[in-house]
Amino acid sequence: MHIVHTEADGGKGGQPLRIINESLGMIQRGHQVTILCPETAPLHALARNAGLTVVTMPLKRKNLKNLQLLRRWLKDNRRSIDVINSHNSADTWLVALANLTLANPVPLVRTRHASGVPRNNWTTRWLFRTAYAYSDYGRGATSSGGKYWRADLPEYVGAKRCRYAAISPGR
Repeated sequence: MHIVHTEADGGKGGQPLRIINESLGMIQRGHQVTILCPETAPLHALARNAGLTVVTMPLKRKNLKNLQLLRRWLKDNRRSIDVINSHNSADTWLVALANLTLANPVPLVRTRHASGVPRNNWTTRWLFRTAYAYSDYGRGATSSGGKYWRADLPEYVGAKRCRYAAISPGR
């Protein structure tokens, strides 16, 4: 399986370390992993130093130029990609919008590292209810670092509970 992680920024804390540890674990299990992130993101250098495949991609801002660059990369590499795991709001939106324009969208899993409450507006509801549904398997998914999201997020944004999982750090 080829797993692509996207990250818009993520800071220097546990988020990039979790992405790296999960990626190394997947590689040990025989999977291929590629990380897409801006060169300025701390994850970029950390992932390269860990020996991971990193593609420099401007994902920090949600704009047409970045959307077009991501879409082109996804289209060029679509045959080899099995799933995308997004980790930040900006990169999640860019992947979701790029998927709308692809004949064969890439299954999208969103890992939400933050515990803050997302906006409850029509765009957020679209993202959680619909964008994660672009998948060969009939649905995408969201994972989260906390039990709160497993219990409350689906009701908050009106999505199906079966598409959400709370995963504790370090597991």
